[in-house]
Amino acid sequence: MPRKRYSVFERKNPSGVTSWRVAIGDNKYRQFKTKREAISAAEELKDAEVIGDREEIRELGRLLKHKFELMNCQRKLDHWGISWDEVFKFYEKHGEQAQDANISLERGMRIVLDSKRKDRYVSEDYLNHLEAFSFKKLREHFGSESLIKNISRKDFEMYLRKSKMSVVSKNHLITTGKTLFNTLVELGHLGLNPIKKLSHIPKERSREFEIFSVSETRKILTQCLKEENYPFLASLILVLYCGVRVGESQKLKWKDIRYIDQSVFVSEMVSKKTKRLHSRTSKIPPNAMAWLRFCYGTYKENKEEQIIQISGSYYYASIRKLVTRAGVDKWYKNILRHTFASYGCVYEEWGLRKTAEKMGHYRNIDVLRNNYQHIAYSVDSERYFDLYPNRKYFPEGTDAETLTLVEKDLAERK
Repeated sequence: MPRKRYSVFERKNPSGVTSWRVAIGDNKYRQFKTKREAISAAEELKDAEVIGDREEIRELGRLLKHKFELMNCQRKLDHWGISWDEVFKFYEKHGEQAQDANISLERGMRIVLDSKRKDRYVSEDYLNHLEAFSFKKLREHFGSESLIKNISRKDFEMYLRKSKMSVVSKNHLITTGKTLFNTLVELGHLGLNPIKKLSHIPKERSREFEIFSVSETRKILTQCLKEENYPFLASLILVLYCGVRVGESQKLKWKDIRYIDQSVFVSEMVSKKTKRLHSRTSKIPPNAMAWLRFCYGTYKENKEEQIIQISGSYYYASIRKLVTRAGVDKWYKNILRHTFASYGCVYEEWGLRKTAEKMGHYRNIDVLRNNYQHIAYSVDSERYFDLYPNRKYFPEGTDAETLTLVEKDLAERK
């Protein structure tokens, strides 16, 4: 009696060795040494069959859809009194395929450049950049004489993934590649753009997301206090503890730090560079407020002025020098924001959602979960948000009112 398909059963060989079999139909079997291997194989075969059935159903649906479309076209042709042969002849003479579809990549690039030069809104500098960078890269990889119609989305995406270019350059190649293919489609040399739905190349997980340790953060903030550089101290506190972007901290005014309710307000105009005009108000953590007490005198005198009054490039250069003077030999792009994101994600009182809101991420929390949540430990996060100024580094000229408030913050420290 034939066994049920994909059933698993034990079998003893004449030599006395026990094996396990999986029935695959028509008295055919697959043999395995262990029961676990046999069960795993049976499950894989079942899944493959289900997937195959789904693909068959999809294919049938596509055939039915094409059938009804052809029937609808046939009704129109009967109504107009035209045959299919006449339609094909007209299309061969006047349609897209009237153009040469078997063009090489080199010729296709020349066609696109000549076409764009006729457009008065396209600058010559842009065309020179296309030819010297984007088209050159494509020519080097795919070959000048390769037929452009044979380049598929898979080929293009594989090229980008294997390339050692930066993510910005890869995304730029996608944009210019679409320009190339779209122009050839418009001119009739291609039937469709193979990379039309290719929107981006995902960033590979790398170790570039470095952060400052708790001790390094203390050294940097203490150095600001020693130098009495209160604009930089306020800026660093807003970035490291309130989720403010570095670019936003350069646009904020002193009055945006609300000492009364211990919060910072980021207006729509300040967050404009994020491409999402959302204002937000972030509460200042107690330890960060203790550091900001020393900036209150500067705040009172310059309420209507920007906290940072130097250019962005000079600000970054000054911050790097400050970090070096603090004895910290570490600096990476966006390390300040990465530090806040990493410690905020695992901070027990915040979590992913609240950290994302403070950072101005309104879509979802996937960026934080995928890139930052694994970097810092919750124990380090507790220490990070318990980082208060040390009494022995208080500036000598600090007024009595500020010292009283800081001592109060230290006394209320949890």
